[in-house]
Amino acid sequence: MTDAIQVALIAAAPPTIVALTAIVVSLLNRRHTKQDIQAVHVLINSRMDAWLKAAEALARIQGVAEGRQQSVTESERVQDRADERAKH
Repeated sequence: MTDAIQVALIAAAPPTIVALTAIVVSLLNRRHTKQDIQAVHVLINSRMDAWLKAAEALARIQGVAEGRQQSVTESERVQDRADERAKH
């Protein structure tokens, strides 16, 4: 090999190494980024599941309470009617 070719190879080696290193780092970061995105996705999904379960439980409790209130209100109406009839 001539001296000029050796010098050219030596001069080209560091940028090539830097470029390859940058590509490898980029690929590793992409993998980590994908893992981070998946972790956030799982976290959000689990929190949404918990929130939906809590919302469903709350809606059920409210429905039961409203049903009981309607039952009490209807019982009071029936009792009031009976009292009115008894007065006359």
